[in-house]
Amino acid sequence: MLVATDRQVLRVDASTGVVTPSSGLGSAAPTCLAVDSLRGIAWCGTHRGGVFRSDDGGASWALSGLAGEKIMALTVSAAEPELLWVGTEPSAVWRSEDGGATWQRTTDVTQLPSSPEWAFPPRPDTHHVRWIASHPFDSDRLWVAIEAGALISTIDGGRTWRDRVEGGPYDTH
Repeated sequence: MLVATDRQVLRVDASTGVVTPSSGLGSAAPTCLAVDSLRGIAWCGTHRGGVFRSDDGGASWALSGLAGEKIMALTVSAAEPELLWVGTEPSAVWRSEDGGATWQRTTDVTQLPSSPEWAFPPRPDTHHVRWIASHPFDSDRLWVAIEAGALISTIDGGRTWRDRVEGGPYDTH
């Protein structure tokens, strides 16, 4: 089991309870984790350090791109294991189709009509992607929670976005 604190990622042996710190993140502060348990690969998003990848169950980490970005959400596609999705602050969505080797930013979500209303308290001058959920069978279908302001979605891998629905949730997590 992997646990992210504000300073490091810890590995916890479920059978013994032994906790071991991982290595390779340097001074990058973890913000989120995603795991492909079938392949034993893990990813860690950090506060301005980028995305890190672990191929050894979280024992060690190597930079996988997006250095300088404040990573707030990270998920692995259930439909396509090499496809990763990342959300940042300010709100943007990135995708990697090759397990984190390269990254492309999707169409700008801040161009959606509801974006002027997005704000994360107590800092009303910003907002961020708080959660990303991918469809289990359709790798181009995705739901993105903006904290605070909207639940948006795409059916074409982020080329176009559907803004929050009328009467839909405002404070999404």
